[in-house]
Amino acid sequence: MSQAEVEAEKQRIVMHYQNLRGEVQSLAQKINELEAEHHEHGLVVDAIKPLDPDRKCFRMIGGVLVEGTTGKVLPVIEKNRDQLEGLVKQLAEQLQKKEQEAADFAVKHKIVKRTDQPESRGGKKVEDDDSAEKTSAGVLV
Repeated sequence: MSQAEVEAEKQRIVMHYQNLRGEVQSLAQKINELEAEHHEHGLVVDAIKPLDPDRKCFRMIGGVLVEGTTGKVLPVIEKNRDQLEGLVKQLAEQLQKKEQEAADFAVKHKIVKRTDQPESRGGKKVEDDDSAEKTSAGVLV
């Protein structure tokens, strides 16, 4: 394999790893958004549960304010809250699998983040030390 092919392969590995990390970050961000929405639904449920079921209540549906009663709105909000909770659990499982996939990929391809490199002996990096074992298959991210 020529030097150019080796470099191209390293770049492909790095890009794939960065895509995996991006997917992990996207999943984590979506989980945070859904958890916040779940919390908001919980606050609304707590606020309207003790109210009279015939009391007038307004609910936002797709940017449109809709009038109803607390008795009709409460079950819908509780159902949405429960669905959000289930979705968060599913995404958390996906996140865990994706994190494991990224970690396995990093180990398989010997990916080392620049911030993860250990320092030793007077600030000299271990990979620069003549006594350190060197591998040509590692990829630095």
